[in-house]
Amino acid sequence: CLRWFPYSSWPAGIWPPDEGSLDRESLATLVAWLTAQSPKGDATTCIGYFTPMIGSNFDRPLMYEFRLSDLGDLAESMDIESTPSNWWPLDRSWFVYTNYDLWGTKFSCDAHAVASLATLIDLETIVWP
Repeated sequence: CLRWFPYSSWPAGIWPPDEGSLDRESLATLVAWLTAQSPKGDATTCIGYFTPMIGSNFDRPLMYEFRLSDLGDLAESMDIESTPSNWWPLDRSWFVYTNYDLWGTKFSCDAHAVASLATLIDLETIVWP
């Protein structure tokens, strides 16, 4: 958000965040953690919604059903090379929301899982009450 980083330019040693998408390292970390948390592991069936802000097609929303293990391949196979804006398992036990404008991703689930996710050293996390 411009309030966090007033725009002039990014310092040479800092890469800006991906807009509306998780970077590959964060995605791999989150998928590995979700695989360990989900009863069906990497075979967990998920739904993914891609915002028109990324795909530029407001008349035809993009939604896919995929296995959790295939999320990285799905993101790379898209012409827009982006992770889904929203994705969740069929049982709705958790929900991932990537905000295009605020350069951040929110994860919703039960308090125990949130506490576990916050311990991962490869993800920068903030726990909101």
